[in-house]
Amino acid sequence: MTALCGALQDDAVRLLTLTGPGGVGKTRLALEVAAGALGQYPDGVYFVDLSVLDDPTLVLSAISTVLGVRGVGSELVDRLTSVLSGQHLLLVLDNFERVLDASQVISDLLIKVPGMKVLVTSRTPLHVYGEREYPLSPLPVPDPAHFPQAEETNQFDAIRLFIERAQAVKP
Repeated sequence: MTALCGALQDDAVRLLTLTGPGGVGKTRLALEVAAGALGQYPDGVYFVDLSVLDDPTLVLSAISTVLGVRGVGSELVDRLTSVLSGQHLLLVLDNFERVLDASQVISDLLIKVPGMKVLVTSRTPLHVYGEREYPLSPLPVPDPAHFPQAEETNQFDAIRLFIERAQAVKP
């Protein structure tokens, strides 16, 4: 978290992408980083869930909806950049791997809105100019050959996360 917060404070970093396999904790980490950065962005921190999209042409609409900006077609880009012009905000785009063909749209938006930073979660990088990738590895798990006693398993983040998720489904 410290490294990511530091990267977002760097003026040279406008697009930060958390990459890694599914279930590694990209969304959770991005939300923690965004919560920690609330005070740094006077115009807000916005979360856009892209997991429900499979059409890259809908990414701008999803962003606009979250930001409360109305418009259609090419008017939407102009309206969005007009509204965001001069604002200092962080946009968190979650599950971008579903709409990778919209990468250039995000790059163009960053050019048009200089006060905006974007934190992306994706299984793969966007591969656009200026992107800083931060790869996440899976959480460590116990060695199956030397599995610890049950009371010692809570020292592993992967097991704690599994238990948390399992209890959320079936308390």
